[in-house]
Amino acid sequence: MDPDLIVGGGRSTEHLDRCGRLEDHPRTTGDKNHMGTVTSRTAGALLAAAFALGLSACSTGDASTSGGADGQNTIDFEFEGYRAQLPADPDRVVVLDSRTGLEFALLAEWPIAASDFSDEGGPIVDALADDVAHLSGTRTEPDLEEVASHDPDLLVVSESWWNYYQDNDVPLGDIAPVFIVDEPDVGEKWKETFAGNMSVVDKSDEAEELLDQYDATVADLSRELPADGQGVTLAFATGEMTGADVSLGHGPLNVFVARDLGFEVVSSDDLQPSDGFLRSYSSENLDVFADADFLFVVNLDDDPVFESQAWHRLPAVEANRVADIPTMYNAGMVLTAESLAQHMADAVSAAY
Repeated sequence: MDPDLIVGGGRSTEHLDRCGRLEDHPRTTGDKNHMGTVTSRTAGALLAAAFALGLSACSTGDASTSGGADGQNTIDFEFEGYRAQLPADPDRVVVLDSRTGLEFALLAEWPIAASDFSDEGGPIVDALADDVAHLSGTRTEPDLEEVASHDPDLLVVSESWWNYYQDNDVPLGDIAPVFIVDEPDVGEKWKETFAGNMSVVDKSDEAEELLDQYDATVADLSRELPADGQGVTLAFATGEMTGADVSLGHGPLNVFVARDLGFEVVSSDDLQPSDGFLRSYSSENLDVFADADFLFVVNLDDDPVFESQAWHRLPAVEANRVADIPTMYNAGMVLTAESLAQHMADAVSAAY
């Protein structure tokens, strides 16, 4: 029996929760006035060159601005029962996850003292300045003493990792107030939720500009695709390396970027909300991929399922229209999405 296949952009060693989000470095010190972050010029160049998108929410955060006890402006922040006064202009930010959390901290232009670097090599971590300290703990087991040693006045974490820390009694709030980045329960709302996150920190205008840039970039890429992407059908697959089912679904990010590019995407008509982004079928049903003109695959070179005869009989595989898609694209915001759009456009254009 073949190992699991997932259509919709999962990955082999991590599990998507109902919001389609994923599971997991030598420390340095930094001058408070020289924290590593993307400067306005660097951020502008980065955005113009490669990336742009955002997330939408499984839950909502509320905030208002007020004066703190020391006279500095603060944000009265609330997120699913968590309440804190956040600095409106933080001095030292520590980021606990290097996907959604880090991307938002960069977009907010906060001075980042230290960060998780688990997704090093991707478009988000590579945008950090050289002086940002690497957190040596893992995302699943953060070293709280190390986090505190950076003297943060703000911590940043994605909703999914915040929930993980809450479930495991990790007391992040004892170190510093925490900004929790809202994430989407349905992918169609990613732009709305991204804008909502930005509005909490009074950056609605910047969010609108970033989304406009994403739309413009996608339109440019679409015009360069064969037939403007029309008539090309994609599917997203992952070998789970356990079990014997085939899962079909709507990826948390890749499906909606693909549709923005003008592609059709193979999906399950009977996918239910309780299934999250995936729907399981028996391993004999690899024909669910048969309508795809092009396949994007996580762990393409690592999973034996992609050596099976059933896989190689698929039309897209026979036509050599298959490309790898890194797991870093399973979650993110505007920077990740624009990079993902470029990745997909390049791969499809090279095959036609």
